[in-house]
Amino acid sequence: MYSVLVADDEPAARKHIETIIARKCPGYYVSGSVSNGGEALKKVRQLQPDVLITDIRMPVLNGIELVKRIVEEKEDIIIVLVSGYSDFSYAQSAIRLGVSDYILKPVVPLELQRMLENMEERLKVQYWRNRNLIIRKLCAGDGISEKIIDRYFPEGLYYAAIIRMNGLPCRFSGYGRKEIFSDINERMLIYGRDEREMLCICPHELIEEHDFLRLIQSEIEKQKSGTEYFTVVTSDEPVKTMGLADTIDKLYQTLARKLVLGKSRVIHLEEPGSAEREGNIQDYLYPLQAYCKKKNRQKAREEVKRLLLLWGEEERPQLWVENMFNHILYVLQEFGEKLSCEGELGFLVEEAFANAENMQELSENIDQILFVGSEENPVFEKMDTREYYEKVMKYIGDNFSRQLTLASVGREMGISQPYLSKLLRKYGDESFTVCLTRLRMERAKELMSVPGQKLYIKDIAEQVGYKDQFYFSRMFRAYTGQSPSDFYNG
Repeated sequence: MYSVLVADDEPAARKHIETIIARKCPGYYVSGSVSNGGEALKKVRQLQPDVLITDIRMPVLNGIELVKRIVEEKEDIIIVLVSGYSDFSYAQSAIRLGVSDYILKPVVPLELQRMLENMEERLKVQYWRNRNLIIRKLCAGDGISEKIIDRYFPEGLYYAAIIRMNGLPCRFSGYGRKEIFSDINERMLIYGRDEREMLCICPHELIEEHDFLRLIQSEIEKQKSGTEYFTVVTSDEPVKTMGLADTIDKLYQTLARKLVLGKSRVIHLEEPGSAEREGNIQDYLYPLQAYCKKKNRQKAREEVKRLLLLWGEEERPQLWVENMFNHILYVLQEFGEKLSCEGELGFLVEEAFANAENMQELSENIDQILFVGSEENPVFEKMDTREYYEKVMKYIGDNFSRQLTLASVGREMGISQPYLSKLLRKYGDESFTVCLTRLRMERAKELMSVPGQKLYIKDIAEQVGYKDQFYFSRMFRAYTGQSPSDFYNG
């Protein structure tokens, strides 16, 4: 429900408006009632109402002066002026100051009811946008006052969890990716740093006892195609609004520390954390150093692959493996190993970690990146052309309604994942994930632009490769800046 502050120096007039709202406007409630402009300004600061209904003629501050002060202080509020016929010109001019509407005295119940009903959609959009902004700031660690959080998250208690598909977000190769936000009609709030992540914030009132994890599992089912792995970090107990920032920070930190490549798992914040097994770096790297000193390239190559598979068996977290991999690179460079793709190493390695569905796949891709040069893979020389890139794009464009992955496209086109990533980056300046999303969204726009054709959003989602229409709607808005419904109506 949206809150209304009523300001009028006539007690009977205030009571009349309060009664109309209570009886005929179920989407609103009166949070305060004052008799002069000075008190109204104090209550606006204190209560942060969504709507202010104020008379023009009042003591201390009249309605026009009150509006000016509120606009100067940049309060996020919809203002409605109540005026008599003699003040009609003042009410019209006040609209230029920031007043949303005006209504004449004596207030007719049906007119006020209709006015507030028309404002509900605007308030709904306003709340949705501000909640998205707050969630983004909370995830970035930016400070936000409890007063603002309480206003836009009024339910009081919230469950929170992160769902991550495959590896952690890319730092180098993620350019072009979009942040994901929940649809305006969803009660559960969702934010993703990219299309593979969902931070879920759910009001306690929507969840029956012990059912939050079941809700999270249903979200995973909507995204599954059968080969991905998912990491869930969840808080079992709901947290108060003021604790959301701390909980979100813990969720992200836990995800970064605990995500294991290729392993689906559910991690509970309340569980005592086990100590991370560091392991002695030299114990792991000594054989590789020995092979590099002897200039035994083949043995070094086998040792790198063995280490990655070993760390998979040990279920080492992704960040730990990445850190150890940096030591591997140092050893290879220190002892003279010539890398096959030094100029693009960061991009290709990060893509390999982000897209690998298990450690076997990662080890094979890292082997390609580090040790397979053009002299060992002359086929790629023939593929490294604009024509072959167009052939790959045609295949993706013809098949994006299926659950495509970088691995599946590489297998179909007879090219390794690293070389496919390299090809897409060289000729398209985008990652595979960004490319796939772009093609799907452009096709969705085409389907919605056919004259005389009005498809259901659910059907459009399925035609472009999404099993869930809400997930499709989030992706569509992230890509176009509009919801599918707004795009249709536009």
